[in-house]
Amino acid sequence: MLVKDWRNVLPWFLALPIILLGQEIEKEPSPKALFQAVFWENDISQRFTYAPWGNAPDGNATLLNLNVHSSRLSPKFLYYGESPLTLYQTKESDRAEVTPHPIEHLEIACQYEFQEQGGIREEILFLREEGKKLTVKSYPFSSEKTGNGMYQFVSFAQITTYLSVGEQKFALPPGKTKNINLSSEDSKNVRITIYLKEDQEFKKVYSRKVMNHQSKRGIFFLRAKDDMINIMPIIDNQSTALVRAIGYGVPPQTKKAPEKEKNEPQSKEPLKL
Repeated sequence: MLVKDWRNVLPWFLALPIILLGQEIEKEPSPKALFQAVFWENDISQRFTYAPWGNAPDGNATLLNLNVHSSRLSPKFLYYGESPLTLYQTKESDRAEVTPHPIEHLEIACQYEFQEQGGIREEILFLREEGKKLTVKSYPFSSEKTGNGMYQFVSFAQITTYLSVGEQKFALPPGKTKNINLSSEDSKNVRITIYLKEDQEFKKVYSRKVMNHQSKRGIFFLRAKDDMINIMPIIDNQSTALVRAIGYGVPPQTKKAPEKEKNEPQSKEPLKL
């Protein structure tokens, strides 16, 4: 009798995965952008606040802090909201308050407008001080175009620069870009040297080593005029998982603190033991 009952039930167990597949499974919302930020000028650091869902004006919107420097990329941070991305700073009169701040203690520092695309856009945001105004420029930094082991050299210089990257040597004219794959290099550390040409001779103006690792990638921005050159190296660690980015999986709103019962006594007297 028991065997007969199980024979009747068994088809339902076999059909259960098919039934579950037919049901709609609620998916986690996908972020629209993965950003990293850096100051274009030297020796600048600032803490900003942003709403990952772009809903900062809401009274209980989730607000997170973001530290941006000029010497290195900020941590990766996700954005789920609509354009523009808005970075806030603490009002001058409220600098002593505890962060992150409610919106009434914040003012807009800068905004970045973007167009939505099919997947997650990956960009570096360059913050630049122009007088009292803070402007934002972006540069694409997707994993597809600049993958692991790839280094990109971008010239904003007014003259041709000459580079030696490990065993590879090349000239980089003004306004041009060159991609180098370091996976072919045997050394764990690859030296990057930049030269300017003066009177048919090459003058070394920059030199540093970068780690040749499959999780590393980077961009070198070159700015040069006459015999002066300024290099902004951007080194990214691709081993940092998306789940570790600022804003990952956070809700649009924070939960409000539960209100106290009306009949609850509210004595200001210290508790006597």
